[in-house]
Amino acid sequence: MASKAYHQRSLGKIMRNYYDSPDRVHFRLGQWFVNHYIAGAWGDLFYTEDDAKAVAMIAQWLTDNSRVNRMPKGVS
Repeated sequence: MASKAYHQRSLGKIMRNYYDSPDRVHFRLGQWFVNHYIAGAWGDLFYTEDDAKAVAMIAQWLTDNSRVNRMPKGVS
């Protein structure tokens, strides 16, 4: 079981939001993340079918954008 600290971090919240979302049956993780949090295109993440690779890419994006402990803003 993951630690409590993990679940309080942005990646944990994003993963919970994705797995709790009814969109999950229609969208891969990368698609869902791009649609909800990226203003613009990110084809590599959008088209990836490997959830582990998508998680790694999202985690790197959160680090690069100083959002590890703060949720990114959603796109409208």
